[in-house]
Amino acid sequence: MKKRRLNIKKMFSLILIVFLILISSFYYSKKNIFNINATTGEINFTPEDADEGNYSINISVTDNAAFPRTDYENPKIVIITLDGATWNVIEPMVKKGELPNFAKLMNEGAYGGFLCQPPVSPQSWTSIATGVYEDKHGINDFYITLPENTEMIATNRLIIKTKTLWEIVDENNKRVGLLNWLITWPPQKFKEGFVIPNNWLTKDNSTYPPNLREEIENNVDIKRFEGNSSFSWDEPSDDYFESEMIETDNLIKTVPYLLKKYNPYLFSVGFYFTNQGQHLFWKYMEPQLHCFNVTKEEIEKFDDVIPFFYRKIDNFIEKFVQDEDVTLFVLSDHGMGRLDPDEIACLDYGTFIREYDDLLNLMGLLYYKNNSKDIDWIRTKAYYCGGILEKGFCINLKGRNPKGIVEYEEFETLKTEIKNKLQNIIFLDENESLDVWHRINNRCQEEELGIFPTAKIFSNVNKDDYPDVTFNIHYCVEYKDTKNLLKKKILIDNKIYELGDFIKWGGISADHEEEGILFMKGPNLKKDVLIENAKNIDITPTILYLMGLPVGENMDGRVLTEAINEEYLKRNRIEYKEYTKENITTEVISSEQVNIEKLKALGYLS
Repeated sequence: MKKRRLNIKKMFSLILIVFLILISSFYYSKKNIFNINATTGEINFTPEDADEGNYSINISVTDNAAFPRTDYENPKIVIITLDGATWNVIEPMVKKGELPNFAKLMNEGAYGGFLCQPPVSPQSWTSIATGVYEDKHGINDFYITLPENTEMIATNRLIIKTKTLWEIVDENNKRVGLLNWLITWPPQKFKEGFVIPNNWLTKDNSTYPPNLREEIENNVDIKRFEGNSSFSWDEPSDDYFESEMIETDNLIKTVPYLLKKYNPYLFSVGFYFTNQGQHLFWKYMEPQLHCFNVTKEEIEKFDDVIPFFYRKIDNFIEKFVQDEDVTLFVLSDHGMGRLDPDEIACLDYGTFIREYDDLLNLMGLLYYKNNSKDIDWIRTKAYYCGGILEKGFCINLKGRNPKGIVEYEEFETLKTEIKNKLQNIIFLDENESLDVWHRINNRCQEEELGIFPTAKIFSNVNKDDYPDVTFNIHYCVEYKDTKNLLKKKILIDNKIYELGDFIKWGGISADHEEEGILFMKGPNLKKDVLIENAKNIDITPTILYLMGLPVGENMDGRVLTEAINEEYLKRNRIEYKEYTKENITTEVISSEQVNIEKLKALGYLS
């Protein structure tokens, strides 16, 4: 080894610094305050009466080796999201010993049911990300229609009205990494970190930093599925399942690369097969409990599809579960449960957007050009302007709509006409399901049951600000009767049609439930604690508190103190701050530009 020469000048400087600190500390012990920044090595010395004497000492240590940055050695907060994951699958699999890492999360962390209202992906994921309900964050559907634009646009990040968790974290100079979170397009430019949006509601593959997908393909063993990955409720295929597993494996292989390169403080990755997979394959997992005619061959082929995916995720989370320094969240945006033969199925879900224009066409209020589906705006008085979930019609009003033809004097009269036409659409052969209405409390409001007879299709028809007329489809039957539902005869303007002429409804074997899953494990969290009454709006406040950041004053959620160690709670008071978002804009993404196949796979489109 070479002998190091003694640097007399450097040693003298260090001795002088220590001497000054000691002398000053002794002399001003009752008057002065030292502030030492352990990260940068900066020491600020300011006398309490500095305004009188105008003197201070500021010493900076610039040797980075003496005060290394430790923030980004490992992710401190990890959020793993599973769209539609449910205790109905996890709990029995844990009891059988099939999910050892989920079991460890329960034994070494806090866990429980997770109320998600409403149990629909756009609203719930955004509530999780903001700590507020949809009336504040503004996301209530996959699509919206603006009053000044008759074209539907896909929901995107720029429409969110409140700050997200990652925006707050980024503003506090902590690195963020987002992989596959819904409604993060266009990707946000963080100070540090990365964003790879989920590709359902996007019009391109942009990322931040740019070209990150291409970089990953060049550095990670990404596979491409070569077969037919098209989705069908009626004919599930090996190809579809294989393509979804390849996509999942690509995500799993991408995670280590991104963590090593960017070292985020807050990291999230999202998986979505738990949603569409359970919608589609549940009937094969529990064939004896369904009214579907599934074959023995189909059962042998698909009965393990759902458990297989949960085992895959269990294996993936092992690394994070074992890391004692990481605070880990595993959660879903809603739950999922099977539809039993005698359970109630309602037509308020899974109907396609533009088919409501066909209904207006039957009413003589909307016209198409030359037998096409292009709207003839010169003759059209009303058009569908709701989304997949929020349903409504708009008047083609002069002065508001670019191709408006309806005079303002006709506005209220036309709204009333539409309302009456909707409420007068009835089934001609409806007698058999009158007795089931008292059992659908979770789908229909009690006041609606008293107002609208069973034979009516549309309920809760209102005149609203925008859309001009809103409505729900609350015709409900026992699930075993849904096969013949679309063949029922209906009466519209004294003409007879089949319900299937303007409403498409896909048969699913499992549907959304409000109770999702929540697992929390970390150095400041309790062990083996069952959480009760947790909600999706509680995640952002809880994470901010665990990061030492203020909770938003306007947040609807709360800090889940019942999951946090008493010692941490005593040392750290919950503080609050107003977080405001400026420059809310709308990037127009037409419905033709988004990934329609993915939304079909979710069960939102037929």
